[in-house]
Amino acid sequence: MNPTCTASFYCRGMSLLAFALLNVPSVAAADDAAVAPSVTAFFQTYCIDCHGPTKPKGDFRVDALKIAVNAADAENWQLVLDNLQLGEMPPKDAKQPKQAEVEKVTTWIQNELSRAAAELKGTGGEVVLRRLNRVEYHNTIADLFDVHGDFTAGFPEDLREHGFDNNGAALMLSSAQMQEYMKAADFILARAIAPTTRPETKSKTFTLHDGNRKAIDAAAKNLAMRLAKFDSLTPQEKVNTRKMEESVKANPDSYGYRFPVWENGTLRPPKPTDGPHLDAVMTVQQYFSGEPQLGLPAGRGWYRVKAVAYALKNDGKPARLKFTVEEGYSGKLPKAVSVFAFTDEQPREVEARYYMEPGDRVVFTIMDGAPHSQGRTMIDQPGPFIAIRSFSIEGPVYESWPPKGHRTLFGDIDPTQPTPEKAAAIAANLAPKLFRRPVDDASVAKYRALYEKFAKTMTHDEALRGMLTTMLVSPRFLYHEEPPNGPDAYAIASRMSYFLWRSTPDDELLKAAADGSLLDVTKRRTQAERMLADARSARFVNDFTGQWLRVREVGVMKANADLYPEYDAELEAAMRGETEHFISEMFRSDLPLANLIDSDWAMLNQRLAKHYGIEGVVGPDFRRVSLDKSKTVRGGLLTHASIHAVTSNGSTTSPVIRGTWMLEKFLGTPASPPPPDVPAIEPDIRGATTIKEQLAKHRDIASCNSCHRKIDPLGFALESFDVIGGWRNNYRALVEPRPGARAKLSDGPPVDSADEWAGVGRFNSFQEFRELVKKREDLVVQNLTHQLATFALGRAPGFPDRQPLKVIATQVREKKSGLKSLVLELVSSPVFTNP
Repeated sequence: MNPTCTASFYCRGMSLLAFALLNVPSVAAADDAAVAPSVTAFFQTYCIDCHGPTKPKGDFRVDALKIAVNAADAENWQLVLDNLQLGEMPPKDAKQPKQAEVEKVTTWIQNELSRAAAELKGTGGEVVLRRLNRVEYHNTIADLFDVHGDFTAGFPEDLREHGFDNNGAALMLSSAQMQEYMKAADFILARAIAPTTRPETKSKTFTLHDGNRKAIDAAAKNLAMRLAKFDSLTPQEKVNTRKMEESVKANPDSYGYRFPVWENGTLRPPKPTDGPHLDAVMTVQQYFSGEPQLGLPAGRGWYRVKAVAYALKNDGKPARLKFTVEEGYSGKLPKAVSVFAFTDEQPREVEARYYMEPGDRVVFTIMDGAPHSQGRTMIDQPGPFIAIRSFSIEGPVYESWPPKGHRTLFGDIDPTQPTPEKAAAIAANLAPKLFRRPVDDASVAKYRALYEKFAKTMTHDEALRGMLTTMLVSPRFLYHEEPPNGPDAYAIASRMSYFLWRSTPDDELLKAAADGSLLDVTKRRTQAERMLADARSARFVNDFTGQWLRVREVGVMKANADLYPEYDAELEAAMRGETEHFISEMFRSDLPLANLIDSDWAMLNQRLAKHYGIEGVVGPDFRRVSLDKSKTVRGGLLTHASIHAVTSNGSTTSPVIRGTWMLEKFLGTPASPPPPDVPAIEPDIRGATTIKEQLAKHRDIASCNSCHRKIDPLGFALESFDVIGGWRNNYRALVEPRPGARAKLSDGPPVDSADEWAGVGRFNSFQEFRELVKKREDLVVQNLTHQLATFALGRAPGFPDRQPLKVIATQVREKKSGLKSLVLELVSSPVFTNP
């Protein structure tokens, strides 16, 4: 291979060669312990110039390769195989072998790797010390104790390794974080331990008539205040006050009202006699109308919030009512949001369930009405409207008493007036749930001794809490516990639950661990099927999707408002929602994985369908929509706005970032990181140059050229999608109509998405590129399998895992099975139970 060999080959080769020099345990080599003569001859003809004894690129020498007797040797051969199969070696401008020559070499390497994988099976893994990350910790506490809140707010951010934040290599534990765990333990115990008396469950019903009375009273008080200090008002304020005084005289019973009343098919101002026999109506979203609110809960816990409502003047289109739980008047982001759509005049009850704290409030907003009064009265608004019969709130609601958290801590033991014997019994009850495995008598005795030590300087209640706090910060709780020789049945149960539920095992899974069922592949698969049918599996789908495809980063880089004025919070949420719902539908229906590349359906709501120019989708809810492929380019992940948003900088698109995303996240063939001294490309929002012109200059830098030849074509293939995922033929640009004037949107240079994907083929458009990707479906499925395994195991799969993972990927692809089948095959595989 000549000096233009790709950087990805020799940079990766350098690290692998360094690894090979370490003292890695080895196994006996095959009897024929020599590289095949045909392979050696191939290297001499096509590779030795670049990777021979004289200044080898990346210190990677093909003449030094030997029969794989350890994982490092095998990884070197895998590197060679990957580059040959991807067509990256030999480079395009070097002497090219015939296809038959390449196939002969790759066949030998594949056989050699299969032999090595069989012999190295079980020798390449190591137990990874892995603590619960923030998401796992939060879910575990919620599932064990039904405790909710921001108790993880002070935790340091979990770092990502190999694309995921649950990788043991990056999950460090500092003294500062231990302090946060102590604070969290106090928070959890304060909320999980129930008071001796069950709190009263109360309910409250509210109508818009109540809101009107408050608004009318407030207006009267405001006028009275103005009149009391009339002489000190400004001239304009005096004029406004006299107008208000005249309005009150004209409408003494309704001045200042917010919600008109629906009577006999028309809207009218409210009257003092109005009551539950008539419905009031929300006609505008906010500002002048105000937003009705439910009273503040007196105690923390679960609350049921209901509304009885219907739509008016909506022309058959959904009118949406939003419930928002806010933390008092703190100005913080909403704690929870629910949206309900009404399409006709038939009253309907809708309900949401929220965990609320003292001081929280529920605010109700109509989403589709006029944004404010717009100079009209509340009666003269254009619509749509939502008529409200009633709002109600009930809580705190308990399914049983004592509540779940208390029972998790104490079982049937009365924790009042604790004694050493009670403390030991409580520890014996809690420890197996908390540590996700049985505990021996010696461990229980240590906690009893700890209680007795605390009791010497504390009250007995404080000593008991001190013991419980110690258990909550124990490494046996904070870390995934696995025996040194590899996972036992209980460790497998934890792997399954934190993979599929992102939380602790339930009683049934722990029972299957106790009786050894999880060591049986068939029974383990049955348990996995049960878990995937549980609502908690949505945590896995959303968390995996968000990290694998990076869609949880949507909104981190906001779109430039001057260039993309149509971008708003609703579109941002719809972008993220499309990809999450798409993967969920793939998972739920176990659709063939080829749908990841292209599909004749999409998951859309009205906002996103409008953005894509797809008609006939009405309402806020996501649903599966069949696509007319002759009219839209949509279909498959590569057309999702979320993908294009996270691979852009908010102003311009970046083929480098998008190409890197394609290689890392979609195809699983990442390039090497860029040299540290290469300047970044600045966006040109004035449209003077295209990104292709800028990158052409960038590639003039010798150290950049080799990698960019691999990255850029895949990025250019996606150039017809703009920063927010809209289809474009021209770049957007800002131009000044005259010097000093405000810049306006204009068409910039035309988009050029044509290029060549090395080893696969040329393309002139995204559509042609997508057809090429279909030819490499094997890479997409193998990458997804690798990503899933990384997420499931909390570590990057090693060489011994490669072959079984490839077999899983091949079988699922050939059977045209889907994501659910892939997950089940992974859980059933020895890879899942290896160290």
